[in-house]
Amino acid sequence: MSFNLIERQWIPVRTRHGTRKTIAPRQITEGSADDPIVALDAPRADFNAALIQFLIGLAQTCIAPETKAQWRKWFRDPPTPEVLQSGFSDVADAFNLDGDGPRFMQDLELREGDLRPLEDLLVDLTGNSHFIKPRVPAGLCLPCCATALFCLQTNSPEGGRGHFTSVRGGGPLTTLVKGQKDNLWHTVWLNTLISTHFLGQFVGLKESKPDKFPWLAPTRTGESNKSTTPADAHPSQIFWSMPRRIRIDFSDTEPGNCQICRAESDTLVQTYITRPYGVRYEGPWVHPLSPYIYDKHGLPQPRHARAGGLNYRQWLGLVQEDASAGKSNPIIRKPAAVVRVYQERRPEGQSLRLWAFGYDMDHMKAKCWYEGAMPLPGVKSEISDKFQGSVARMVRTAIVIGGNLGSCLKAAWFKRTKDVKGDTGFVDWEFWGRTEPGFFGALRALEEELLSDPEQTPVAPVTLGDWHKRLCTEALRLFDEYATRGPIEDEDPKRIAVARNKLNGYNRAQKVYDILGLAKPEKKQQAAETPPGKGD
Repeated sequence: MSFNLIERQWIPVRTRHGTRKTIAPRQITEGSADDPIVALDAPRADFNAALIQFLIGLAQTCIAPETKAQWRKWFRDPPTPEVLQSGFSDVADAFNLDGDGPRFMQDLELREGDLRPLEDLLVDLTGNSHFIKPRVPAGLCLPCCATALFCLQTNSPEGGRGHFTSVRGGGPLTTLVKGQKDNLWHTVWLNTLISTHFLGQFVGLKESKPDKFPWLAPTRTGESNKSTTPADAHPSQIFWSMPRRIRIDFSDTEPGNCQICRAESDTLVQTYITRPYGVRYEGPWVHPLSPYIYDKHGLPQPRHARAGGLNYRQWLGLVQEDASAGKSNPIIRKPAAVVRVYQERRPEGQSLRLWAFGYDMDHMKAKCWYEGAMPLPGVKSEISDKFQGSVARMVRTAIVIGGNLGSCLKAAWFKRTKDVKGDTGFVDWEFWGRTEPGFFGALRALEEELLSDPEQTPVAPVTLGDWHKRLCTEALRLFDEYATRGPIEDEDPKRIAVARNKLNGYNRAQKVYDILGLAKPEKKQQAAETPPGKGD
């Protein structure tokens, strides 16, 4: 009997009362009233990330709501496992992991190729605590095998000639909406778009099963530059993309403990075969779970995780749209579709969060796994535009003041900053980390100020003024902590004092007040307003 990912219990989860168990997809709503499932419980962070995308993709493909009213109804009263199974069963034949016929995310016709150990499916980071690195060669149980396969196809990094990246490029950034209280069904449903919204963003709308699940037919290979665009597939294929040609060898199994989850199994899979030239995804694919950058021609480029992790510096483009790029190369940063629509269907009284994750990739290798969450405030529609405009001002002001801090620290440490290699990224991260609690506090104050006087000019002067003071204070505090930590042989008290005065002046320059939309207070002439390093 085949190991079917719709029928079998294989997804590790944890309930509110702490019970750990494995479930079939239909069971994500079990115990909703008494002991709901709150989280996925895989032993690897990237496996949990893959599994939540698997469940969202399944919901979007099989049970997407037709109307907002239907979406709200199932958010309030989750469907029973029987109702979910009714929706999922229509595609069950596409979710056999093994067997003689079509196999989940595996090439239908591949019988010969390079033989690889199954652990090569894993995107691993040596020495990173998020991942379990095998000490000795070993096999994977069927649930971990399925998760590793889906994880690789979904995040597919560069792999050399003919080994294509995923439909979102190598190591995409994923941003999801979560409730303030963890609930697995709510997380899945909050990130499932209304059917017309999802289907309407694509050019093609082919309806056959192979157009949704490409492994049900011979692979549309990328040889001879043959590409697959949105017009060549059903929109759902964006969740089930297959850039790699892989077929797992189920004839080579052994009993033992899985190297990932350590569970005992009679069927540990050891190897798989692969060949280059899977599906080559090109064109304007827009995945609903990822933020994008649109260039001057309107073409989308998916965003990727980068050093520094997740903090409110990424607010513009992850939470709200940002069109502040330069005139020579105008670009627009847009949040993921599921994030853009969260406000219009935010359940009344629900506090929401942004959950972001992804690999920081260096071509074929993952340098780091980043994951984090931040609050998603909901405000009344009558102040929404002014609220978003003011938040953008707050973030841009922080970017400028954080940059001033870094350049002034270099000026304090070194006589000729332009000759010095390296950066002050570690101070920058600390600046954003220390000011983040104040940022979210300021958002609450901003909402209250706008509601109390929505017509005031300038907009929200008290909140924005207080935010500016907080940033200036923290920048000076960090400067004082780090200014004397430069090379001892280069230390110069006079240069440090001059750099500190310049930092204070730059942070209170007209440029900063213009960003805030506030009038500059009448004071004595401030220090020069050109950051150091530009003319020394």
